[in-house]
This record gives sequence, C-alpha cells and structure tokens, in this order.
Amino acid sequence: MRCAPLIAALTLAAGIAHANTMDQAFDAFERGDTLTAVAIWKTLAADGNATAQLNLGQVYRQGKGIPQDDSEAITWYTLAARNGSETARYTLALMHEHGRATEADLVAAGINSSTEMGPTETASPVETKAPPPQPINWLAAQPADTWLIQLIAASAEKSVQEFATRNLNPDIHPYRVVQSPADERRLYRLVIGPYSSQQEATAAASTLSAEATALKPWVRTTKSLQ
Repeated sequence: MRCAPLIAALTLAAGIAHANTMDQAFDAFERGDTLTAVAIWKTLAADGNATAQLNLGQVYRQGKGIPQDDSEAITWYTLAARNGSETARYTLALMHEHGRATEADLVAAGINSSTEMGPTETASPVETKAPPPQPINWLAAQPADTWLIQLIAASAEKSVQEFATRNLNPDIHPYRVVQSPADERRLYRLVIGPYSSQQEATAAASTLSAEATALKPWVRTTKSLQ
C-alpha cells in the first residue's frame, strides 16, 4: 500500500470528499493512484472506519510509495485496534516483538503483549515471509463472530504451506494453515485473518495476488470452520 506526504494528501481529500467509498479507494490503489486512495481512507478513517484505519497503518508501515513512518503507522493501527481490527492488533504486537513499537503503544491499543502472540513469536528478530507460529488449537481459540478468508484446502499440508509462502506476505495477510474438526477427512486449510467484519475480510481479499485471486477466495465466518 502506498501514500504521499501528509499535507498533500489532506489537501486532496477535500477535493474528493464526494468519492469517499472503500471501493473507490481500492480502485485508486490498484491503478497506482495511492495519493487518492490514502486521501479517501483518511476521510473514512476520520468517521471511524476500521478498515480504512488499518489500510493507512499498512501503507505507512511498509513505506511502499511513501516515506516509511512507523510512528504514523502505529497511530492508525491503534485506532483500528480500538475499533476491533484483529489484523491491526496482530501487526502492532508483531511490530513490538521486532522493536518497532513500544509497550506503551500496545497499552494504548488495548493489547496485552504477553497474551496476544504465541510463545515462539519472538524467535526471528526481523520480519520475514515465513508463516507466523501457530498456537495449539488456534482455530478453536478464535471468536466465533470473526471472519476468515479461505484460499485452499488440501490433504497435503506441504503443498498448502508452499502455496502460502509463494503467494502471501504475513505482514499484509496474516495467515494460518489449520485443520477444521468438522472435516470428515484430514484437510489442511489455508486461511487469512481473522477479521472483525465481513467488510474488512472482503477488502483484504481484494488485495491478494492474481494467483490467489484466481482461486476465488472464500470469505466465511470463523464459526463455520470451528
């Protein structure tokens, strides 16, 4: 996700107030017009839209198309976390583990660093594309009213993991390979999330790679997999 200097973005926001919908923001972002996307997201974020706040955190943290700014990213992640975004909470906790956010930042976002992440989450001192550690019974521990994006399901765990490594960056799409107790046969499912709403999950699905999108990602409730 990309952006432009804050002053320029705020100036542009007034001129596109009539176009401040999430779909228009994603359309702008996809065609490379990040300035417009960020201006729309800021308008929506000011109205309390958690997805817009999350997206702003992502663009500032990654610095793709804008100057990278952890402080600005933390501000937006904090707002999104307070609005119920599990992705924002996870990413803030990850930033803390990597020395990019402080304990005070987590407290401000209502995150307990001792319980938000698994015990091996601190193993890597830098961010990588390796899948995040998977706590035992991770799926069962998730709130039933959250949402997941399911990409694939296969009996070979290795093939699912290889697909995930090839197509997903956990910094952007926090994913897990899980087994649903409801499966009659041993299936490994690649899921992304959880997200606090169907809208947030659908928005995240729209940012997947072409190969992942070709699989027609399934936005479904966490309860349906538990």
